Amino acid sequence: MNKMIFKLRNTGLTALGLVLLAGCHGKANKTPSAMDFPPPDEVRSINRFNDAQSAAGARNDATLYPAHFNGAALSSLGAHKLDDMIADDDACEPMTVYVNLDENDARTEKRRSAVVAYLKDSGLRDEQIKLADGRNPDVHSPSSLGASKLYKIEDGKLADNAQPAGEDGAGTAAPAANSSAGAK
Repeated sequence: MNKMIFKLRNTGLTALGLVLLAGCHGKANKTPSAMDFPPPDEVRSINRFNDAQSAAGARNDATLYPAHFNGAALSSLGAHKLDDMIADDDACEPMTVYVNLDENDARTEKRRSAVVAYLKDSGLRDEQIKLADGRNPDVHSPSSLGASKLYKIEDGKLADNAQPAGEDGAGTAAPAANSSAGAK
């Protein structure tokens, strides 16, 4: 039995030694150089991914707010959002842009005209452009829907008897037992 263990141990040690020696004869570690990195102006896959996500998000939201304007003109933020909306891969049949502005503001009509002019300058035709008042009704939901799914915490502890939000969106949690009650 001892002879067998001795042979297995020697065979294992020999195999381990061969593996270690073979690993040491590989290529030496190469120091990174500037040639290993792509040029700064090259479009990388992560940039294409970010651009696609930004375009899809802008088209999904599709709402311009007062922050997207500088006076009566479109601001750079508004122009960027419209560019992203145009860059999205969905067809412009028509592309609906929601304009959430105060109708009592004297600049509102000029702002709407600025949006149409920008889209036309970007290559869209009249039949591809649709403006709607207010915010996009398809993307807003009450925060109570998401908040009702959050953990309820009372006194720094997770309340295990938290109730989901009701129709009014008000979630409730049973009061946590006060551990300091009765302590003096």
